[in-house]
Amino acid sequence: QELLQIWKLQFAEGLVPRTKILSQQSEISSRKLQLIELQRSRDEAELKVATLLGKPSGTLSIPEAPLTGTVTLIPQPNVLPGELLTRRPDILQAEYNLLAQYNLLGQARLERLPSLKLSAAASTGEGFSALLSTWNYAFLLDWTSFLDRNKAIAVEENAAEVSVISETYRKTVLGAYEEVEVALLKLQSRYDQLR
Repeated sequence: QELLQIWKLQFAEGLVPRTKILSQQSEISSRKLQLIELQRSRDEAELKVATLLGKPSGTLSIPEAPLTGTVTLIPQPNVLPGELLTRRPDILQAEYNLLAQYNLLGQARLERLPSLKLSAAASTGEGFSALLSTWNYAFLLDWTSFLDRNKAIAVEENAAEVSVISETYRKTVLGAYEEVEVALLKLQSRYDQLR
């Protein structure tokens, strides 16, 4: 701004062309946009630091100050609580997918079990001996569902799906650990730079 005022005074005296003033105004506009972008970037970094420290977003406020000697560094955590990873949406989604597939596998296995039917019938008659002679019992054990090849294939397909989804879950968890480790390394690097 001060330089723009100097250029305006020199232009009024006829010492510099008008392009110098226009160039300086353009530079000022560009710097204002950069300042806005830097402020947005700082706010975003503040939210990320709060997340890494296990605090809710927006609750951490890092005071603005020059970087030379006046900024007190926030203590960096050596480890993060494991519960932070369990709250990640990608891990929750992968876990629910795995549990749903285990449920489907259990249903397919239950459908293969043989069924047992028990029935009894009695008729009333005269005397004790007539009552005993009219009891009928029936047991029916149905093995057809156990021998059904389609149901066996369904169990095998669900077991294969469980192994695929289990591998996806494992990769998701390992990816989440890697992201956190990388973030901690970056934070440690920035911490060392500011010391």
